[in-house]
Amino acid sequence: VEANGETGTNAPVLDLSDEVGAWRDHGLLGVALHPAFENTGWIYLAYVVDRHHLMFAGTEEYDPTTNTYFEATIARLTRYQLNQSNDGEWVVVPGTRTVLIGSSPSTGLPILHQSHGIGTLMFAEDGTLLLSFGDSAAYGPVDVGGQVPGGYITQALADGILRPEEDVGAFRAQLVGSHCGKILRLDPDNGNGVPSNPFFDPLAPDAPQ
Repeated sequence: VEANGETGTNAPVLDLSDEVGAWRDHGLLGVALHPAFENTGWIYLAYVVDRHHLMFAGTEEYDPTTNTYFEATIARLTRYQLNQSNDGEWVVVPGTRTVLIGSSPSTGLPILHQSHGIGTLMFAEDGTLLLSFGDSAAYGPVDVGGQVPGGYITQALADGILRPEEDVGAFRAQLVGSHCGKILRLDPDNGNGVPSNPFFDPLAPDAPQ
């Protein structure tokens, strides 16, 4: 949709259906344009990754038509650059896909249940990128850690999606060293934390804290 409210073609600018895990409360839930989009062309996307894509993309075992849902996976933050073609349609600039958070199972935002995952993606007035993420805990029984009904803790621990010290259920929201239950304040250029964040470590700018 253009600024004047008119739509272009019916073709999507970008199709991530082979990568996005669209099940239960999950899917592509966060979209934001860079404040200087007219100059940068940057668009940011926050979504849950289909487990099959997470584990097998780039290997001979990968099948883009296969989806593996209701198992442990991660949420991911990516950036693409858009440009207008000669006919005025917005298109993705080839080779501009950049994974800012979640390039691997151990660096993503852990998806451990059927809800309480990725949330809102938006820019603050100071130009930082804000990303909300749930506690990734169970929404039924009190979740204090360990395997819960409808959850995937054992699998996540085995895959490195969840660190043992994070196996405390909803209390992950109180762990400084966990992405869960937080609003992440990020540098939109690289996905790192920003120096004015209260727990920023210049020696580990991409660490959860």
